[in-house]
Amino acid sequence: VTGDGGPVKAAGASVTVVGNATTVKAAGAIVDIGVTATGDVDAAGAQININGVISGNVHAAGATLDVRGQVTGDVDLAGAVINSNVQTQGKMRAGAASLTVGPASEIHGSLQAGGAVVSISGHIGGKVEALGGLLTFDAQADGPVELSGDRIVVGPNARVAGDLTIRSRHDPKIESGAVISGTVNTIAPPTWWQVTPWMWMLVIGTAIAAGTVLTGIVLLLFGGRVFMAATEHVRHRPLSSFLFGVLALVVIPFIGALLVATVVGITIGLAVFLMLPLLIIGGHAVAAAGIASGLLVRRNGEIGALLGFVMLVAGAILLVAIGLIPWVGPALVGIAIVLGTGAFVRTLGARIRRADVRPAV
Repeated sequence: VTGDGGPVKAAGASVTVVGNATTVKAAGAIVDIGVTATGDVDAAGAQININGVISGNVHAAGATLDVRGQVTGDVDLAGAVINSNVQTQGKMRAGAASLTVGPASEIHGSLQAGGAVVSISGHIGGKVEALGGLLTFDAQADGPVELSGDRIVVGPNARVAGDLTIRSRHDPKIESGAVISGTVNTIAPPTWWQVTPWMWMLVIGTAIAAGTVLTGIVLLLFGGRVFMAATEHVRHRPLSSFLFGVLALVVIPFIGALLVATVVGITIGLAVFLMLPLLIIGGHAVAAAGIASGLLVRRNGEIGALLGFVMLVAGAILLVAIGLIPWVGPALVGIAIVLGTGAFVRTLGARIRRADVRPAV
């Protein structure tokens, strides 16, 4: 998609947006955004790459994110693996299993970062608050820095103009060469801090919930009727939708493998493979809204877009809470995603079949 100066909305297996735009809303298995935008950029997908000049805010959620370029507003990122080297006039908030704030980062506002493995470098003009299992800080900060984690390393290139506060069960490692202009305060954590795995799971769960909600918003914007119809399938036809999901997760990779094996059909085969992450991501949001509405809404008939959004948020939180249940939680979430994927697939299939029907002449 080449922007012509107006708003851009795009969704598909592989989405590339270039040119000029006011706002950008993009979703897909692979999303590449390299625009000059006067407004906000919102992206959701399995793999997201952003590198442009954006005058508004950036909101992105996905499995892997690579974010660069210049942003005037705030940057909010959620995912499994995030690599950011963005230059922003605003603040940045990011949560991931593995989060890297790279050396080219220039954040004029504050930074809030959390994850299992967190590495921070670059320059931060405001306050830094970071939480991680393994947390490395090797950046220049003009304000105070608060680091909380199990293992904390302050690198040789670290420059802290304000106070440095460290909360950890273990003594931090402050490398030779690090310069802290303020005082260094090391605080022993309270008893509840000992349950560190739960804290990391909570951080990751929050990122997943945010990504689910963002995906649902994109689906509501681009295909509200499809999203709401799929939600109703989860709500009223859970068994058949689950079977559709199992079938889709088996048949789609099989067809993709056959096409790739023919060599001639390798391009189409790869496109078929790329459909699967998109369907699963969409299915996760559909499952969240459908399960929550099935539990909380008693009236018959479609629930509507506004209530659907409320159920999407409630369901995203519910699925994260279920996922935190030891042993069985991840399996239950997996079943829910298969259910949502099946409902999403059957709804898309029904729409395609209706579109193919032509009146007889």
